[in-house]
Amino acid sequence: FASIKRAQEFARIVNYSQKIFSNNLNVSERYQLIKEFYLNPKTIIIGTRHAIFLQSTLGYTIVVDEYNHIGHKNDGHPNYLSEEVVKILNKYGIEIYLFSSSPTLSAVKNKWNYLIDEQPKILIKTYTKIDELNFYLETLVESQNKILIFNPIYRSTSIYCNKCKEFVKCENCWKNLTGIKDTGEIYCKNCMLNLLNNICNICNLNDLKYIRFGLEDNIKLIKNITDNYSEISSFNIDNIDNNNQITLATSKIFDYINLEFDKVILLNFDFLTSGKNYNFDEEVIAIISNLKKMTKNEMVITTKDESSEFFRIKNQQDLKNYFLNIYKKRKHYQLKPFYITIMLIAQNIDPFKLKSEKEIIVKNLSKIKLIIFN
Repeated sequence: FASIKRAQEFARIVNYSQKIFSNNLNVSERYQLIKEFYLNPKTIIIGTRHAIFLQSTLGYTIVVDEYNHIGHKNDGHPNYLSEEVVKILNKYGIEIYLFSSSPTLSAVKNKWNYLIDEQPKILIKTYTKIDELNFYLETLVESQNKILIFNPIYRSTSIYCNKCKEFVKCENCWKNLTGIKDTGEIYCKNCMLNLLNNICNICNLNDLKYIRFGLEDNIKLIKNITDNYSEISSFNIDNIDNNNQITLATSKIFDYINLEFDKVILLNFDFLTSGKNYNFDEEVIAIISNLKKMTKNEMVITTKDESSEFFRIKNQQDLKNYFLNIYKKRKHYQLKPFYITIMLIAQNIDPFKLKSEKEIIVKNLSKIKLIIFN
């Protein structure tokens, strides 16, 4: 399982009485589970991603839940994805099953079934002003429905020019300026470039205001109206089982299974589609698919772009065609799954030595063919 919460909930559903294999166990507890799995052909182990490394002299099967969940990625040492590890094991005779609530590019040529269940009603709402959005959120409190307010970002500030009626953008990378130093200077968090004299680089006036639109600000708004809410984020995890009317959450909500809400509100959809990662489209579809699974009646997506290609995916064939198109683009640009991308990180306390070492690494790597430098 991608998270201990998902593993615990599944264990409860199937009446699993053993301990869950995870980093939470001490050495003795882990040893007992490893020994039993190694020797007993009827042993069933429920665990987090570390369980995929269990070995046995007997034939066994690995089932991976939500294999494209961020929890199946280990960014430490060793760096790995559960999906890639079990596929290697499969070559040595280990039977594997990969499950996911959303499609992935790696499975595009396999048999799959998505969007075949009854779909919730999808509404696309356009809000050009933050006050309009806040008013809409306030009206939700008055309803008697169980509601999920999902925001992909927790903290974020954008600088808005009252004269231009636009968010102020960086002159270098053209992203929204979101950084504010302790000195009050406004800067770009992407390329660290300061906004000269804190004046709009379009109209040259200092008529700016700060707009906050992260989950943190949604919580402050709801908190002023009602205490019948819960928060699920990396900063705070309330009891999800307390049946509060409103749940406010980031992607941390996907650490749970079998959650259901009458209405789901997806905020900041445009933030998701502005991603520069080569696989951002998979991530967007995964979030939409998982939220749909939680929605009983109605899902509302807030955006400034109602013509987004993601909203044109209505059925299974649309979805398959979309992924096949991505598949062709990945092959053309030499990206996964056709090429392996390796990230190298150079570290040194001395910034001058770090720069020198980095230049040496780049020089040596540039001798190798088929390497694209970004």
